[in-house]
Amino acid sequence: MKLGKFQGQSGVIAFVVLAIAIIVGVIVFSYFDSAAASIGLTTAGTAAVANVTTNTYSGFNIVSIAPIVLAAVVILAIVSLLARR
Repeated sequence: MKLGKFQGQSGVIAFVVLAIAIIVGVIVFSYFDSAAASIGLTTAGTAAVANVTTNTYSGFNIVSIAPIVLAAVVILAIVSLLARR
């Protein structure tokens, strides 16, 4: 992606957007989790909420690696561009 004289900044922008999206997702889901615990579900409903909560937090743990991978890709791209000069 070319941004004119700001070429190369797209990686930084993508990194910041991804990190903010992960943080917002965790905050929104934590509100959902606390609200679901207080509505008085049946045993099956409580088990379903617990299952969704466990799987979602596992997903957030895996997704938290994405900014690290994105940063590594940006660093490799920069090194590749510098090697061509």
